[in-house]
Amino acid sequence: MYKYFPAILIFLSVFLGLIALLGAIKDGSDVLAVFLITLSAWFAALSKFYSLKQNKT
Repeated sequence: MYKYFPAILIFLSVFLGLIALLGAIKDGSDVLAVFLITLSAWFAALSKFYSLKQNKT
């Protein structure tokens, strides 16, 4: 079940990063862009954590 969890988190990370970039370009909403980039970084960190956890077992 957790086999695809890191890949899903990376997909969410990239997707949120692209939404943040497009939102910043189109609307100039810096607060939303910073929030989404921060959330994207958290998803990337979680993905790395679960990836390392899977490699241990």
